[in-house]
Amino acid sequence: DERWGPLTLHLDGCNLPLGLRPPILNNDSTLPSMPWQLISKQNDSAMDWIPRFHTAASKTNEPPYIQNVEIYFDGAKYQDNETHNKQGTNTKLLVPESKHIISDRIQLRITPVNIEVDDVLVHEICGTPSATNADSARILTLTEAIQLASNAAANERTQPTDADRNTSLTARIPTVLIVTRSKGGTKTHKVLFQKLNLRRGDEGALCLPLNLTSSLTHHSLRILKQLRHAGGKGGAKDTISSLIRIEQRDASELRHLVITEDVLLTHRIVNQESNGGESSGGVVLNFEQLQHLV
Repeated sequence: DERWGPLTLHLDGCNLPLGLRPPILNNDSTLPSMPWQLISKQNDSAMDWIPRFHTAASKTNEPPYIQNVEIYFDGAKYQDNETHNKQGTNTKLLVPESKHIISDRIQLRITPVNIEVDDVLVHEICGTPSATNADSARILTLTEAIQLASNAAANERTQPTDADRNTSLTARIPTVLIVTRSKGGTKTHKVLFQKLNLRRGDEGALCLPLNLTSSLTHHSLRILKQLRHAGGKGGAKDTISSLIRIEQRDASELRHLVITEDVLLTHRIVNQESNGGESSGGVVLNFEQLQHLV
């Protein structure tokens, strides 16, 4: 099968620019007059992600193949909520250790007070058929990665040929590129690394999926070209290629995507081991990538 999915999205709500709004109640305080909302604010405008997720999860004949969306918030955030309704909102819903069915494919989970979302996500994804094959990862040069992403962007709307299937640098199967960095770099490099959430050497990771959606593939290609553009004119120590490592992983078995801006959680997910002890890291997208996904 040459397509991704079906996938479950796991949103780390406390580490994304999202605000959760419980239903607004009617006068009888039983039936909601307004449903759950998950709001992001950009350029002084607010957008509710719930309808967007519902639309994405309803698609069956075009990517992305989203099966479920699970939204997580830390219980500690809501431990001081009052037990009665406040200003027309059902604050009793937002309490630690609770689950809420927002729609048939969207679920909200609030953890217990003493358990963080990070640990829940790592525990649930580890050992499930949800990871990339890190043991068979192929190390690419930046030039090879750009060629791979370029092929993926060019081939998305064409049928694969036998030659395509036999070419290792053609991303016809579900593929993700994992970019990590080492220490060092010039000021220009560090500005870009900061933007890509690769703030420190040997910490965090940037996952660049190919062939998941056209928009996301082209976004991955743009990031790789930005890395090339930031590449250094000094000796070998100053070039971007000496500061990053790029792995090509097969994502055919991937069934879960984590969405977060948390660098340490990203590092844990990408470098996790399955219950059997083998390396089988997951895939993490940031908020900008989420906007290219759904």
